Amino acid sequence: MIREAKISDTEEIVSCVRNVMREAWERYEKGYYPRKAIDFDLKYFNKERAEKMINSENTFLFIAEEDKIIGVVHGILYGESGFGMIHWLGVEFEYQEKGIGKQLLEKVFEYCKKKKIHKISLYTFPVLRSAINLYLKTGFVPEAYLKKQWWGVDFIFMSKWL
Repeated sequence: MIREAKISDTEEIVSCVRNVMREAWERYEKGYYPRKAIDFDLKYFNKERAEKMINSENTFLFIAEEDKIIGVVHGILYGESGFGMIHWLGVEFEYQEKGIGKQLLEKVFEYCKKKKIHKISLYTFPVLRSAINLYLKTGFVPEAYLKKQWWGVDFIFMSKWL
């Protein structure tokens, strides 16, 4: 089930996000994304930040759950500009390749359309091929390849027009 996150979900959300971040780093990003960077990201995403996302009118945080939280997507909408950004999307590894990431994205698209968002964008690493394939299948297109953008690594900037 995909739904909007509640304050009572925050501890489990943080646990899920950190688990997926660690696992993704070990499986795909090690040797690409610096250890210092993943440590920063793990520290940055905490309970207080999750609560702010849930309580803010210009952010979204949706979860996928099957007895426990197994996937998370969060991002921001930039007021009346019609533009939004997905800041992070992840699904626990044992639940990947089952359509959960696609369901989370579809929830974001539905939400954004209601909020009159015409374009949603995200950044991803070139090494995250499964994620890139998911984004392409759901209508995102690469707009830019950013060399040595954050922590000295390359990113792909992708967007979808709604």
